[in-house]
Amino acid sequence: MQLAHKQSGFTLIELMISIVIGLIVVAGGISFYVATIKGSTYTHRMTHLTQDSDAIMQLMTNELRRTGKDVTTLNLFPAFSGGVNSIESDCILYTYFFDSNGDGVDDTQLFSGFDLDGNIIKMKTAGTDMNTCATGTWAELSDSSMLLYSRTDMDAVPADVEPMFLLERVQLTGVDVRTVTIGFSATSTMESSIFKSSKMQVHLRNHDITP
Repeated sequence: MQLAHKQSGFTLIELMISIVIGLIVVAGGISFYVATIKGSTYTHRMTHLTQDSDAIMQLMTNELRRTGKDVTTLNLFPAFSGGVNSIESDCILYTYFFDSNGDGVDDTQLFSGFDLDGNIIKMKTAGTDMNTCATGTWAELSDSSMLLYSRTDMDAVPADVEPMFLLERVQLTGVDVRTVTIGFSATSTMESSIFKSSKMQVHLRNHDITP
């Protein structure tokens, strides 16, 4: 007498359901991984942009605060003249004396400046001309392959952008009190939604003494 053996296992429908569930789980894992990578990339690019723009702003601020130290002649360009008390420019030149050898004596005059040239911020590293930004040697502070710098809105006028520097003065008896407002925007070349606008007002410590 032969006994019938009953075979057990998954039916075709059960196998198909299992495959579908597995694919859904895998798809969910991939989506989570992709979202994590995108979030990490965004954070990295935003951090790089913030660090770069903050470093440039800090450099400009520190340098401009020294403008006119021990310099009695022209020490800031563009220069104020007559009744003009407000000047806008994408380039600024400045000069001051500093201690070059650590002996406590300010014995060396530095001539420098900053310029927004297209989408690149540059710093003047050589040249003594204080009457034009067209001369001298300029070094790039920003990398245009990573970040693009541009003008930004520095006043209350909507959709209005101004040059990178706003120079202002208040004329008092025998002295001109001067300030420089720095403003620019930085945008990532990898993702245009990543951008930052920066603004800082610098009070020039060394007043322009007038006779």
